[in-house]
Amino acid sequence: MSRRITLRGANALYTERRAKDMPDDDREIVMEGENVRYREFAGAEAAKGKAATGIAVPDMLATAVAQNYWQRLRDAGFVDENCMLLQTTTRQQTWYIAELFAEKLQLVGVKWKPFQDLWNIRNLAQEKKHAQDTGVLPTRHKDIDAVFQD
Repeated sequence: MSRRITLRGANALYTERRAKDMPDDDREIVMEGENVRYREFAGAEAAKGKAATGIAVPDMLATAVAQNYWQRLRDAGFVDENCMLLQTTTRQQTWYIAELFAEKLQLVGVKWKPFQDLWNIRNLAQEKKHAQDTGVLPTRHKDIDAVFQD
C-alpha cells in the first residue's frame, strides 16, 4: 500500500517536498477543516525552500529580505508564524500586501502567482482592479504601507 492523503475543506492546501530517493511510507493521512494545511519535507528536499522560521514558502518569498517583511506582517497581525493569512486579513488587504511585497522584492512577471499559491487564493489582480475602479483602498492600508516602508 502506498501513502494515501485526503484533505477536505474549502481552503485545503497540500505541500510536499521529498527527495527522489525517499521511499513512500504506508501512512494514511486524513485532514478535515476549513483551512487545512499539510506540509511535509523529507530528505534533501527538506532544506530547499524552507525559510528561517521553518515554513515552506516559494523560494522567491524565502529570501533574507523577505523574512524581514514576513516578520513585520506577523507583528502587524496580517499573517501567522507560518506566513499564512489570518482569518481577520481580508481579500482586499491580501492583494495590497501582495502588491507591495512584490514591488519590494522586485518580482517581475510573477507578481501574484507566488502569493496565490502560498495562500491558496485566486484572482488577486481582480481585487486590485476592483479597488482601482471604486477608488477605495483596503482597511488598514496605512498599516500595510508601514510594513513595507524602509
